[in-house]
Amino acid sequence: MNKNYICIDFQSKIGPEESLARLRRTFPDVNWHGSDSDTQGPSLSSIATGQPRLQLFFEENQRKFCVNFATLGLSGLSLEEYKIRFVAYINEQILPMLR
Repeated sequence: MNKNYICIDFQSKIGPEESLARLRRTFPDVNWHGSDSDTQGPSLSSIATGQPRLQLFFEENQRKFCVNFATLGLSGLSLEEYKIRFVAYINEQILPMLR
C-alpha cells in the first residue's frame, strides 16, 4: 500500500452532484472534475497546485474519500505531521458535511 495515499470509508445519502456542490463551497480554489467508470462507478477528483489530491468514490452503499499526499513534495516527519492534521480535518470537518 502506498504510504502517501489514504482512503477513508464513510456512509452518505447524498449523490455526486450534491457532494460536488458542497466540496466546491468548502474548497473554492480547487478545480473539480468528475468521471464514471464501469469498475469504480462515479467519482470526483480535485486538481490544485500545492495541495493534496482529493478523490471521492461513490460505490453502491459506501463512499470512499481518498487523499494523495504525493503531490505535496513533503517527506519524513513533515509529511507524517501534515497527514495527521489533514486526516483529522477530513474526519472532523469534511466527512460530516458529506453525510
